[in-house]
Amino acid sequence: VALHYPQFKGKIQVHAFAAPVTGDTNFCNAYNGMGLGETTHRYQVQNDMVPFVPLWTSEDLFAAVSMKGIADEIAWVLAALGVAYYTKGGYSAVGDFTYFNSSHQLVPGAVVGTSALPAVAATLQAGLNGNLADFGVIAAAHSAVDSYRPCFT
Repeated sequence: VALHYPQFKGKIQVHAFAAPVTGDTNFCNAYNGMGLGETTHRYQVQNDMVPFVPLWTSEDLFAAVSMKGIADEIAWVLAALGVAYYTKGGYSAVGDFTYFNSSHQLVPGAVVGTSALPAVAATLQAGLNGNLADFGVIAAAHSAVDSYRPCFT
C-alpha cells in the first residue's frame, strides 16, 4: 500500500496481534525506510509461541530451550539449524512491542528478550520435560478469543 499509494504516506498504521516474524534484515530496513516501523505496533500475550517463529536473529527460542538426553538434543539442534538455513539466519521484527501477562494485564516497559521469550521458553521447556498440559497453555495463548480479546476489553 505504501509503495503503490503514496497519498497514504504517514497515514498507514499496522496493528499486529501474535504475528510471527516474517522479514529478514533487507525487508526490515526497507520497511523502516518507508517510515512504517514508526507506525507498526506488535501485541503479544504471555506464552504465545507464534511470535517467535520461524526464528529471530536476536531472540532465539531454540537457544532458550534445552532437551533431555543426547538424541533429543541432537534433534533440537538439527531443527534449529534447519530453520536458520531456510530463513538465511533468522528474521527480525519491526515496530514497537506491547506485552500482556497471562492475566491479560498490560506489562509496562516489557522487552521481548526479558519478558516474552523467557516466559515462552519456560512453558515450552516444561512441556518438553513431560508436563504436557503446558502445551495446552501455549496453544491457548495464541487464541484470538480467549487470549488477545480480553486484553482490550
